[in-house]
Amino acid sequence: MQDLVLDNEGNIWVATNKGLYCLFQLYFKNYAVKNDIIRCAIEKNDGKILFGSLNGVLGLIDPASSYSISTKNYTPSKYGAAFFYSYGCALKDKVYLPGPGDILAVQGNNSNWLNLPFYDPYMFVNRLNDSLFIAGGPELILLFIQSGKLLKTYNNNSRSYFGQLIYTIPYTDNENRIWLGGEKGISILKNEESYKKIFNKQLSKIKAMGKDMQNQIWIGSENRLFRSEGDTVKFVRKFNSLITNIFFTRNGFAIFCTMGGIYIFDKDLTHYSFYNHNNGFTGREPFEANLAEDSLGNVYLPTLEALVSFNPQQLFTKQSPPKLYIQSLSVSSDNIHWQKTDTLHLNLSHTQKNIRFSYIGLSYSQAQNVRYQYRLLGFQNQWSNPVSEREVTFNNLPPAKYTFQLKASAGTEETQTDTISLPFEITPAFWQTWWFWTLAIVIMVGCLTWIIFTYLKKKQLENIKRIEREKEMNELRVQSVRLKSIPHFNSNVLASIEYYMMAKSKEESNQLLTRYSRFTNITLHEIDKANRSLKDEIDYVRLYLELEKLRFGDKFSYSIDVDENTDTEIRIPNMVLHTYAENAVKHGIRGKNTPGHVSIKATSEKKGVLLSVEDDGIGREECRRRDPDREGHGLRILTRQIELYNQQNAEKIVQTVIDLKDDEGNAAGTRFEMFVPSEYKYL
Repeated sequence: MQDLVLDNEGNIWVATNKGLYCLFQLYFKNYAVKNDIIRCAIEKNDGKILFGSLNGVLGLIDPASSYSISTKNYTPSKYGAAFFYSYGCALKDKVYLPGPGDILAVQGNNSNWLNLPFYDPYMFVNRLNDSLFIAGGPELILLFIQSGKLLKTYNNNSRSYFGQLIYTIPYTDNENRIWLGGEKGISILKNEESYKKIFNKQLSKIKAMGKDMQNQIWIGSENRLFRSEGDTVKFVRKFNSLITNIFFTRNGFAIFCTMGGIYIFDKDLTHYSFYNHNNGFTGREPFEANLAEDSLGNVYLPTLEALVSFNPQQLFTKQSPPKLYIQSLSVSSDNIHWQKTDTLHLNLSHTQKNIRFSYIGLSYSQAQNVRYQYRLLGFQNQWSNPVSEREVTFNNLPPAKYTFQLKASAGTEETQTDTISLPFEITPAFWQTWWFWTLAIVIMVGCLTWIIFTYLKKKQLENIKRIEREKEMNELRVQSVRLKSIPHFNSNVLASIEYYMMAKSKEESNQLLTRYSRFTNITLHEIDKANRSLKDEIDYVRLYLELEKLRFGDKFSYSIDVDENTDTEIRIPNMVLHTYAENAVKHGIRGKNTPGHVSIKATSEKKGVLLSVEDDGIGREECRRRDPDREGHGLRILTRQIELYNQQNAEKIVQTVIDLKDDEGNAAGTRFEMFVPSEYKYL
């Protein structure tokens, strides 16, 4: 020993040639046998601790007499060896220890070997109930009663029975199933027969097992901790190093020993304290061996250098809270480049939205047990889970007022610190302020008002244009009615009827009169309609052409051809074929000296129907030469109507007038064509 000092928490620190050690508050006590290693510790029914050593020493520790050590004599093994192994047990006033090739039973000052089948080494012996014991090692498991009478032998040579080598002390659960741990996992016996194997990589290499007060089996697989649930297991947690021992005290503390130190958990397994040579634990490398508890609540742990005694209740409650500090605050705009800032009167800009807090809880004896909880009021009001990290970062914080709160503990409720707080504010950019949003809303309302006003004005203009179109369309329809009531046509038809009445039979005259009456009736009833079906238009124009043929006689003929694929229900402009046909008769056929012909066709197109009216008359140019004052009012009205219809349709009606020529270039008639889309809309 080079130096010794007492810190302000009451911990004793010792500097030696092997390093610096903290003896905590002398709550750990070592028992050692010179040049020997204590391998097994067992509590007797009188509260004393019986132990066996690697060199065969059988010792006794009496907690009531200043923890003194005494040795006991025992009958040597018939195999001439002297050593004790790791796991023993006790029943009432009798203690059983695994020894060289057999099990030693110690009762008071007497001892005897059970004369079980030779096995080297017997690694463990354990009491399954008040009469049944189990003992053995990797390749042999024995069941026997208290007197040593053998009940059953499990020969596991080359893993032939359990499927693996057995390394841990077995335990029974609430269903009297026997759990054995080994190299591959768990083997379970039920009614003394193989029941189940739980082999997997996560549960392999089991070196420690224990049983709590509820008869649940706890399993240490390397650094992983599992707990039994029925006849299966559930993962609990990981430790930092290999688990070597699992022990539960009578008052509910759980002790998990690892190669790095020991963990003492409270009854709920929610808080724990960790001890190694840095904070008082005076042992090194806890063995895979029995832990024992005396009548005063002291626990005895075999380690490489000594049998270490400690009281979990005192270790869990006699601790000082850490001294908690917020060390620094760093800010960043890009989460890459960080800059420390003053922690007083913090007023950050909107670009400093990433914030990192560094803190520390100083505890000389419990540094590895310190856990921190934090929250950022204004962002998250719930406390975080306990963490060991001494730094936390909050990213992309919006402008607001915040308070960072921090608390810590050394693993127990008694070591909980008071909460410390650090308020700060992230100021908003100008576009994040209330006055900016007020101005923006005013501007938006103004723009919206202007848009609505513009829209309403546009709709008003559209309505005015629509009304004007309707007005013009009505005027065009009136003009059309007037045209259809031309007295010349009616006079000529009536004269023809009079002729028929004088020269023909009464029946023929009646048929002609009926046809004329029907034509006139349709004209008067439908002249103001915008459209009608192709079928109705064909019927109407046929009546007209029959009446014209009555006038012209053999000088006039006509034909109507509707393609069989044409939809005759398609809506077309009203009177369109009649207007074309009337123009053909009046301006083309009437001026000829020879018989004339009018041909009407309707052909289906991809997106509509193509209508054509063709005559073999004198042609438009000759007609204008003969009668310069003839204006063609019907065509002009129809053309204007189509223009008005086209204004409200994406697909337009297309009109074409073709002057026909013969082989010598002379006028040979006129063809009117009109394409009407299928989905055309009319006023």
